[in-house]
Amino acid sequence: MINTKLGLNQKRSIFVNLSHHKDFHTHCLNISLLLCLLSLFSSCQSTLRFTSSSNKDQPDKTATNSSLSKNNSSNNSYNYSELNLMQSKIVNNAFNYLGTRYCYGGNTDGDCFDCSGFVQTVFTTIGISLPRTSSEQYQTGIEISLGDAIAGDLIFFKDNKRINHVGIYLGNGEMIHASTSKGVIRQNLKDSYFQSHLAGFRRVL
Repeated sequence: MINTKLGLNQKRSIFVNLSHHKDFHTHCLNISLLLCLLSLFSSCQSTLRFTSSSNKDQPDKTATNSSLSKNNSSNNSYNYSELNLMQSKIVNNAFNYLGTRYCYGGNTDGDCFDCSGFVQTVFTTIGISLPRTSSEQYQTGIEISLGDAIAGDLIFFKDNKRINHVGIYLGNGEMIHASTSKGVIRQNLKDSYFQSHLAGFRRVL
């Protein structure tokens, strides 16, 4: 009987020891998992800080694009905010052809223009149909005085009372037109030739 009881006690002791050992092992496992999670969290924080720092060092694309827009506006020296929608479309479309070479009878394809072909093409892109020649275009719309002329109006020139040239007025004493020598350019009307040959303005908008 005594040996049997001792055997049972020994068994209980062994079971208790095993239980304690199992709990200790589980506890150690939990601590290990906790340490791993803390290490992972710490690693993520470092990565986030690095990423944030890297982004901070990168150029602000929005600011860059904004700066480029301001520079372009500065180069054009043109304030689009003062124009209505149709005027803005005309001026913007006209500027798209800056530098296009001159050729007599050229229009629509954009490879080369004469003066009236350039004007006709610009207005066609916004849905306004104009005649082909400058003399015919001079008969369209309504006559406008120099003091009332605004961007998008047509400006005409004459030679011996005959209309022989047309451009698009930009305001502030400037126009954009297809010059026979330089192609599509932006030009100041202070030129003595233009002042002496000015025939008038027409509004077709």
